[in-house]
Amino acid sequence: MKEITGINHVGLRVRDMQVSRTFYEQLGFEFIVGPVGPEPVAIIEHPSGVNFNLILNAAPMLLRAMC
Repeated sequence: MKEITGINHVGLRVRDMQVSRTFYEQLGFEFIVGPVGPEPVAIIEHPSGVNFNLILNAAPMLLRAMC
């Protein structure tokens, strides 16, 4: 079995891009680019080299409560 030695990026669905960006910047992430694309996606990077793709398509709270 191959060993996992690292991770390149993680995609996170977010409801509010600015709130999410502010939160992750407080954890040391740096804004790279975005939002771009049809979804849209913003890319942030941690000093450790891990990238998060913040994808603006999370369901609103009302819809989540009904599921």
